[in-house]
Amino acid sequence: MDHRSVNRRPVWLRRLLLAIPLFIAAFASVATSVKQFTFAELNDRASLIVEGRVLAVQAREDGLGGGIGTYVLIQVLDSLKGPDVGSEVELRFSGGTVADRTLQFADMVIPKNGEKGIYFIESLDAYQINPLVGWSQGHFIERMDTQTGLRKIYTPDGRAVLGLGDQSREQEQKVLSGSDGTASDIQVANKKGRSSHAMSSTDFKALIRRNTALRGSRQ
Repeated sequence: MDHRSVNRRPVWLRRLLLAIPLFIAAFASVATSVKQFTFAELNDRASLIVEGRVLAVQAREDGLGGGIGTYVLIQVLDSLKGPDVGSEVELRFSGGTVADRTLQFADMVIPKNGEKGIYFIESLDAYQINPLVGWSQGHFIERMDTQTGLRKIYTPDGRAVLGLGDQSREQEQKVLSGSDGTASDIQVANKKGRSSHAMSSTDFKALIRRNTALRGSRQ
């Protein structure tokens, strides 16, 4: 770098450039708060909803949002809303570890390699710290029920999704941490762990399609 060109920059600009890494580090270490959505709002805000299987998770230096992003390659098994994106889609989550450099964002839950789930994706084009709607609110994991042979739906922190509450009633909406919480009208088990009462992936996908069709007809 030409140090003379740096020194010719205005003092305020040099101070701003020096402050950016400190701002990123401070943001990354503070717990993230996100608005709690309703299930309908999750559908509305997602430009793409897919059922998929994670094929690869890789952190790369990319110069965006602190310089490191974790890229998650998802095999698309079923498209529930949005345009045809082909057989695979890649999501970028801010942060990760490359060599001896780590950038970590508080409350970030990144899909794991081999995971199968349903993902409410806000945008594939715009830069975001987390591409899923409402962070963990737009992230659902499928687990096999060995007794029935059905795949059941769970939150990222391992609580069974039991169904959807009465959408005609006004729901109390809270501020959630990025890694915890679900949409206000989604009913979940109080405790973590497998449950025979968990909603099947087939029923959950049908619910998404019905809600998407209903919301689309009203717009």
